[in-house]
Amino acid sequence: MVYETGYRTVDDAVARVLDGETLDRRDGLALMAQPVEPLAEGADYVRSQLGDDTVDACSIVNAKAGNCAEDCGFCAQSVHFDTGIDTY
Repeated sequence: MVYETGYRTVDDAVARVLDGETLDRRDGLALMAQPVEPLAEGADYVRSQLGDDTVDACSIVNAKAGNCAEDCGFCAQSVHFDTGIDTY
């Protein structure tokens, strides 16, 4: 499927984001149709201008084996699913 890109280029998206605009779904679909190299370069430039060179990391820790109260549909640690694991 080819998406209408109109004026939605990587350079345009970078300029708009740096001007404080929020990109919408049509922008995202148009950007997905662009070559990955300029897209990655544009994303890196936006990160360098707006970010603080830190990375937020997230991990799943098996601290509540089978007793976690969250209802994440993908996780075997949730109390909401019968996975047959030993709980502790």
